[in-house]
Amino acid sequence: MAKWTSVLFSDIRNKVANQVVFSSWKGRGYMRAYAVPANPKTNKQLAQRAMMREAVKRAQAIIGTGASKTAWNVVALALQVSGANLIAKYISGSTITATGGDTQVTVTGKTNIPLSNALVAAFKTADESFGASAPITTAEFTDVAITGLTNGTEYYIGLMRKDVLTETSYDGFVCMWKKNEATGTADIQKITPSA
Repeated sequence: MAKWTSVLFSDIRNKVANQVVFSSWKGRGYMRAYAVPANPKTNKQLAQRAMMREAVKRAQAIIGTGASKTAWNVVALALQVSGANLIAKYISGSTITATGGDTQVTVTGKTNIPLSNALVAAFKTADESFGASAPITTAEFTDVAITGLTNGTEYYIGLMRKDVLTETSYDGFVCMWKKNEATGTADIQKITPSA
């Protein structure tokens, strides 16, 4: 590739009329033909975007209060990220599937929350009040039972970081969506235990 220099400009960036793109790589200026970026909008891609959108919304909702923001930022400080970024990371890197039974829910999935602080939890959808939780002993887990739930009551099922505020605080609840690659959406995790 020929080297491009200009007596008028020391640095040119971005595109010109959808024809040429100017940029820099390792401090060296270059130009190339413009190519339309690929965006196939497959269901898999749409589902990932939907899940990330929900993760960001959840992170913003949690970080909305002063105590929550402080607690999450303290936890995230060691990783040199913000509390909101850490929440989104936990949500996007974790998966769960729940099945209901009589006064309990059985959860299978994986988490990237440190195991010493990870729980699966149930919160009532009506008022976001705590239902129950159970500890996770491995990053990929199967058939973890959350017991003591009320029949006929709908619950959000997800993951918690128990050292953020209190174990029963909704502010520690971080994972509620899963990618639905059949529809290109993100499904909220909720279930109603029944006999």
